[in-house]
This record gives sequence, C-alpha cells and structure tokens, in this order.
Amino acid sequence: MRSSLRITYADPGGVGNVVIGAEARTARNSFDIKQPVMIVDATAETAPAGADQHLFSIRRLNGQVTDLFNWTDILPANANTVKPTVVGKGIGTGTVQFIMEETVAAAAGVTVFWTFDKKLQG
Repeated sequence: MRSSLRITYADPGGVGNVVIGAEARTARNSFDIKQPVMIVDATAETAPAGADQHLFSIRRLNGQVTDLFNWTDILPANANTVKPTVVGKGIGTGTVQFIMEETVAAAAGVTVFWTFDKKLQG
C-alpha cells in the first residue's frame, strides 16, 4: 500500500538559505519513521518562475543530510518520466525532516507531492 505526503516549503528568502517543509494539512515538519520506506516518486505542484532553483534533501535530527534532487528534476512536465535520483531512494527508521535549499534566486514557496512504497508509520 503506497502512501504520500504533500509537503509545502516557504520561500527561503535568498541563495544558501534552507527551509523545513511542512505537511500541508497538519503542518507537521518532522516525521518519526517506524519502518523503512522507499521514495517512489516526487512531483512539484508548481513550475518555477524564471531561473528559480532549489535543492531538496532529507535531514535527520543528528544533522546528517541526504541530497535528493533539484526542482527542475520534479517539475509537473516530468511527472511521467523516470527520475533515477528520486525513485528507489530509501529512508530508514528515525526522525527526518524534508528540507529545501535555495540555489538560484527565487521568489516563491514550493509544494512537492512525495510518494512512498508503503504506508508511513510514525
């Protein structure tokens, strides 16, 4: 049984700034994963305005960060393409946050629809 999260990220406000994503309905910004899951897809709900670019990552509470993909890799136009940097990426147990770093000047927040191979427990 697959599961999904709709994570919203505020405007980072400048190159190099990092924001923590929050689940759209509950505003949760950290997730205590009880069983390992695999990311099977991620799709941005909006397209960038101009040269905007962001780096999406997963951060553990110990500070370990795993970079996943850039905004242009998950644009709606790419929704049905293979995304090797995203598909098949596992998340082990423990508490994680979905973060976004601004890498090219932007002026907007972003929402990403994440899909996992099984139900998130935690």
